Amino acid sequence: MFFFVCTIIVISVNSIGFISTLLAFFLISSPIFSFLFIFQHIQIRSITGFADEVLFHCFAYGTSRFMTMCTVAIFAVGRNFEYFSEDPYLAGELGAAYVKGIQSKGPAACPKHFAVNSQELRRMSNNSVVDERTLREIYTAAFETTVKKAAPKAIMSSYNQINGVYANENQDLLQKLLRDTFGFHGIVVSDWGASNDHTEGVRCGSNLEMPGNSGTTAKELVRAVQKGRLDEKILDKRIDEILTTMLPVHQLVEMGKKSFDAEEHHKLARKAAAQSIVLLKNQDNILPLSENKTVAVIGEFAEKARYQGAGSSLVNPTKVENIMDIIDGYSFKKVIYEPGYHRNQKTDHRLLECAKKA
Repeated sequence: MFFFVCTIIVISVNSIGFISTLLAFFLISSPIFSFLFIFQHIQIRSITGFADEVLFHCFAYGTSRFMTMCTVAIFAVGRNFEYFSEDPYLAGELGAAYVKGIQSKGPAACPKHFAVNSQELRRMSNNSVVDERTLREIYTAAFETTVKKAAPKAIMSSYNQINGVYANENQDLLQKLLRDTFGFHGIVVSDWGASNDHTEGVRCGSNLEMPGNSGTTAKELVRAVQKGRLDEKILDKRIDEILTTMLPVHQLVEMGKKSFDAEEHHKLARKAAAQSIVLLKNQDNILPLSENKTVAVIGEFAEKARYQGAGSSLVNPTKVENIMDIIDGYSFKKVIYEPGYHRNQKTDHRLLECAKKA
């Protein structure tokens, strides 16, 4: 009998951006074999094509497209599943290809969170103390590659401080590094609530604070110019960057395709998943599975997949396939399923015993 444990099952398509779903870690393990789903192994040139299709979801659902490019530096971080990679080179290459695909027909891509956003605990007050070399080679390298190769139209600043200065009001980060060194010409938007002083943010290279506040800080900008705290030329430049980005994007999105073939996009997601699978071990040549085998599937994720997080990472799939949905399409003699556990609950010894017997 063939036996495997379903730890995390991910075969799905997101209606807004299925690439985020595919970034989830897919692991199936057993005493006989293990293979790993690693998004990193999709051919880089294919990402642009996949992302190019994602933008039709954006058109059809009237959404924008953010992409998380933080470096996976702490493996306990709750949003690591959103990130491209712990490898700055790989994250940069994937990010650049993804931006090219999204922006190929109009929409603006917005890589986030710039920069050194390495933990969720107290992230709105955390101070990331980092030396120059580490900052450049680890934490901002992926952003640099993406900016230089794909020219994203927007960048989102992070909540945290970098060496004692909040990211959205950090001139060294936004103006000197992002704009002057990397050559970024788009708009910088704050994470939601990450703007601490909009006037200082504008002076240091930030354009938009989110969420809006009915014009309160816009009036502060006017007063800052009048009192000499903010150079009017800098304010004009920030406005020009907004208009230069916004007007062409708005026009292209208005003219863009407003529908898509959900089934074809699902097939594309399956193709991306298939190209991402790497077989690490195949003891006794157990794979591919022979027909007329009895198969035991253990684990609730085989029936109710966990394929995404919550909050701002939440997406609305048009279709999600689980192992138990599709296993009948294979020529197995018999399929035995046991959940083995209740998700997010204490060990259920009855379910555990049933799984062992299976």
